[in-house]
Amino acid sequence: MILEDTKQKYIDKLGPKFGQMFHDVKEEWGYILYRYQEFMVLFGESEKRLALLNALSPGFTHGLQIDMSEALILGLCRLTDTDNRSVSVCHLPKFIRDKPNLKDEVECHVLRARSHACTARIRRNKWIAHRDKARTKTTVTYKDIKDGLDTVHAALNAITMDYCNQALMNEVISQKMSTARFIGSLESLIEGAMYIESCIDPDGESDPLNEKVSEAFVRKIGGDPSKDQVKIQDLRMVAQTKEGA
Repeated sequence: MILEDTKQKYIDKLGPKFGQMFHDVKEEWGYILYRYQEFMVLFGESEKRLALLNALSPGFTHGLQIDMSEALILGLCRLTDTDNRSVSVCHLPKFIRDKPNLKDEVECHVLRARSHACTARIRRNKWIAHRDKARTKTTVTYKDIKDGLDTVHAALNAITMDYCNQALMNEVISQKMSTARFIGSLESLIEGAMYIESCIDPDGESDPLNEKVSEAFVRKIGGDPSKDQVKIQDLRMVAQTKEGA
C-alpha cells in the first residue's frame, strides 16, 4: 500500500509515463543500494569480521562474496543500460521537456553514472554473462559501484528536488537489515562459545575433541555425557576457530 501511494505521488507530480518510470528507477536503485549496504556489512567494514567468516567457512564465504559482487555489478549495469526495455536512469532525461536546466543537470549525472559503470559493464559482458574465453583483466572496485549508485542518486534527487521540493536520502534505512542481524547473532554465539571454552579449559591446554575433558565438564554442570558431550565438543571447535581468525 505504501509503495502504491508513493508511486501515485510521483505520477501526480510528473505525469503517468514519467512518474511510472521515475518510481521504477528509484525502486531499483534503492534495492541495489540496500544490497550494497548489506555487502559492506559482511565484507567491507571490518577486517576482523572478514577473517572470522573465512575462518568459519572459507569456501562458503568466498562463494558468497563472489555472488554478491556479481549481483551488484549486474544491478549497476541494469540501472545504466540504454536499452528501451530496461528500467534505467538513462531514460529519465527524455521526459523532462519543460525544464531545460534540469534536463541538462540530469543528463550530466546520467553520463557520469554510465562512466562509473563502464568497468562493471565490461565485466558483465565478458565474464558474468558469457564467460568469454579471453578473460578480461578489468577490475571492478567497490568504489566504482558506490560512485555509480551515488550518481544515479544525484539524478533522482535533482528531479525530486525540482518537481517535489523534497530531497531523496542516499541511504536505505531498515530495522530488518538481515545481514546486520545475522552478523550480530553470529558474533554473539561465538562469544558465548568462547566463554564456555574459557570455563572448560582456562589454560588452553586441551584439545577441543578431548572426550575426558568434555565429559568432565558435562558432568560438572549436571548434563548427560551421552547426549551433551558432542555438543560441547562442537562449541569448543567454534571457539578454537574464533581464536584462529
